[in-house]
Amino acid sequence: MRHHRHVRPAVSATLAVVLLSSISCPGALAQTILIVPPGEPTGPEAKAFRTFAGPFVTAHGNGRFTASSGKDFRLSDADVLWIHEGDRQTAPAQFTDHGTIQAIRGFVTNGGALFLTGTTIPIVRQLGVEPCHPRTGPAGNDRGNASIQPVVKDHPIFRGYPERSIQLADSGHPAYSDFHGTGGPGGGMLLARSGGGENPLVEYALGTGRIIVMGWRLPHFSNTKNAYYKELLVFTDGILAYLRNKNAWVKVVAREAKQTARTTDQRTDSGATDAHLASLRLAI
Repeated sequence: MRHHRHVRPAVSATLAVVLLSSISCPGALAQTILIVPPGEPTGPEAKAFRTFAGPFVTAHGNGRFTASSGKDFRLSDADVLWIHEGDRQTAPAQFTDHGTIQAIRGFVTNGGALFLTGTTIPIVRQLGVEPCHPRTGPAGNDRGNASIQPVVKDHPIFRGYPERSIQLADSGHPAYSDFHGTGGPGGGMLLARSGGGENPLVEYALGTGRIIVMGWRLPHFSNTKNAYYKELLVFTDGILAYLRNKNAWVKVVAREAKQTARTTDQRTDSGATDAHLASLRLAI
């Protein structure tokens, strides 16, 4: 029987910065690109996302992306794309129009990796890998605790974590999307569940590429007061490291949607159930 350390990985604030800043090192074997909409960030989640180590690429819509230099950026030059929205209940149109979705689909189909967090999860339906309509909801402030229970317990992203439960947040939540009440996920492999049926962590295969979505209360990057802030930094970095390393990719065994799956978009104005997940805001 395989034994896991039943302790939370410890990391200093300085090390946390190094961990996530490593995604932009010029000499890194793989490159993670953070996709942002045009203009200066205004909401707390957008501002927090901009404090991470880049490089950042702006999505203008219609499949056009530009680097910070203003020059056009080819998605094929990236290894991993990370798209986040946690301030608004609906992801920006520049992330979801037909041209952009086609460009992202081509990137993943040809071996790229995509990380979707917050209210960008419905993009998996546009990409054709998820039949269910994820639920979305606005940000909220409460005292709920957020923990997840690994389903694929030997998955590389759970290495070193306890099998039963991983605590990642202690209060509040960003604008979110998840699969609560939808019967989903129906096209991907459920990696971890929550106590309330939100199914917040899922992996998909598309062509020769991969997609991981992290929703519910988990990607609350602006909540720096979260007691599990450092744990969230490390956990998120672990997902990015997995996506960058194609040799570590496991076989995706898709989960069939339950018959209760809804076929129309589902939204809610109530806060996410259970608990939230911490902020990942980095001071660089």
